[in-house]
Amino acid sequence: MRLIVCGGADYSRRDFIWTCLDRVHRKHTISTLLREDDGGASEIAGQWAISRLVGSTTYARDRRIPGSADPIDAILADGRAETMVAFPGGERIDEFVRRALEAGIKVWRPGE
Repeated sequence: MRLIVCGGADYSRRDFIWTCLDRVHRKHTISTLLREDDGGASEIAGQWAISRLVGSTTYARDRRIPGSADPIDAILADGRAETMVAFPGGERIDEFVRRALEAGIKVWRPGE
């Protein structure tokens, strides 16, 4: 399964994130983790993927180019994700979740 992981750049509950991802992986076998390059929950999820030998694709905004595409657009345009795990992160994460649901992606918001 291809899984989107998102959460706030300041979200740092490493043990909780790893436990949640382990739970999903045991149940559905994650083949690829799709995430932003913005630190916080996404960075911790990337570390989890490395430790579990799970593929990981990181989407980053080209900060050298004003107005460059938001990584959220690229992740959703990829079109192959089945599920999203969304950790707390404010309005931007709420918008990402809304757009994922509109695209037919199942969303799990652990801890809420």
